[in-house]
Amino acid sequence: MSEPYLIVFSGPAGSGKTTQAKALSAALSLPYFDYDTIVQPFLLGIERRYGLIEGSRSAFYKEWRSESYSTLLEVTKENLKSGISLVISAPFTREMEEKDFFSRLKAESGASFRSIAFSLFPSSALRLKMLRQRGSYRDEEIINGALEYAEYSVKKAIWDADFVYDIYFE
Repeated sequence: MSEPYLIVFSGPAGSGKTTQAKALSAALSLPYFDYDTIVQPFLLGIERRYGLIEGSRSAFYKEWRSESYSTLLEVTKENLKSGISLVISAPFTREMEEKDFFSRLKAESGASFRSIAFSLFPSSALRLKMLRQRGSYRDEEIINGALEYAEYSVKKAIWDADFVYDIYFE
């Protein structure tokens, strides 16, 4: 069995990571796991049952971030351990700043795999346009705070993937 690949698409909400990841997984006939698809039903259930923290969806998602990412990464590690290549997408904002992210993932999974990381960074104007077009209730706070949103910081990924591609576009 050849060494599997983990292909990661990261970037802020509205950057196109889901669109690109789906296209690549279809082209390569690889399984695709999306952060929103995996964790959203649970988070929506918690939000409906208990309400938002401090009345803010942003604060709510930050509160549940560790559990949400753990869910995606456990599914990822299980597949890699079974020798299955896959494509995943998530914002990975913090993880992009972890130099040993992929090394740690390899150690935790006990799997040997090659990693490719794509970080997508559209211009603020394009990202805001894409968020408005997709019309998700999750994006309301970002769209309503467009002035603060326009200033989101673009940080170069420092993680230790075998291949790293930072893509900036207008």
